[in-house]
Amino acid sequence: MKKLKMLLFLILLPQLLLAQFYNHQWLIGYWPPPFLCGRIEFDSTSYTYSTEVRKMGFEGTQGNICNTNGDFIISSNGVWIANANNDTLLNGSGLNPGYFVNSYPNGSLIPNGNFLIPTPGDTSGYTLFHQTEVNSTSSNCALYYSTIDMNLDVGLGGVLSKNNILINDSLSWGITACKHANGRDWWIIATKDSSDKIYKLLYTDNGIVSIDSQSLNFYPHAYKNIPQLCFNNEGNLLAFNVYDNPVDRNSFVILCDFDRCTGNFSNTRVISVYSGAYLWGYLFSEWRVSIHKYFCVYFPDKHVKFTGEYCRHL
Repeated sequence: MKKLKMLLFLILLPQLLLAQFYNHQWLIGYWPPPFLCGRIEFDSTSYTYSTEVRKMGFEGTQGNICNTNGDFIISSNGVWIANANNDTLLNGSGLNPGYFVNSYPNGSLIPNGNFLIPTPGDTSGYTLFHQTEVNSTSSNCALYYSTIDMNLDVGLGGVLSKNNILINDSLSWGITACKHANGRDWWIIATKDSSDKIYKLLYTDNGIVSIDSQSLNFYPHAYKNIPQLCFNNEGNLLAFNVYDNPVDRNSFVILCDFDRCTGNFSNTRVISVYSGAYLWGYLFSEWRVSIHKYFCVYFPDKHVKFTGEYCRHL
């Protein structure tokens, strides 16, 4: 456990230094109470880990955000949204309507299935982007967004609009975002399952102003992929994982250049990482981290791959 905590710190520190304290605190922990959950608080040189009992646990989907002072304000497990008191945010229930949340009422199973960002042009606003499976008889997975105003409920915040649908397609599990080169707007990213198609949504102070897609020009891999989309700190590289088939599960990382001005991807590379198993973890980092028996693939100045026991440079 100590090694895992230190790994988290080393991984996240470069991002935390650039994040205006939005990522100052991380909530972790399985469901349901009264089992203890965890909280990690970061500063520029260290971290503090503590345990607590919360109403909200996380099965797979986890998202939380702090304000610019580093104070925890909002979290979500894909089923509901909590405020700073870890109670239901005003109008924060009923997230991701449908069979999937009804099947998993203690937390959605989708890894990287939501995230919170400051609303462009609104100093008191935050936006939750979230996804869920639409029904049990199709492969469609919808992408939604919900907006939050922190001026509501005496400063604890409340949901202004909820479950606004953006895309209804056979999306892979997992979404991410990257700040536009103008330092204000955001690119929202999702991928289509069993395809080389990637969605790019531009979020500005005028709302979602464009929903575009492009082909990344690699051979599409197996159905029901969980790509774990990951940008580097500079926002000019995107990585995500795929596997070739449900039987052999040979794992690959797709690595692309990204233009934060135009939202275009280019120079797609397919990197063979691991044979005979699904790849669950990787990251971009300035730190050279090696943890025995933990899944870890990282990209500092070179490509690195997981060998089954440790991380090494290619």
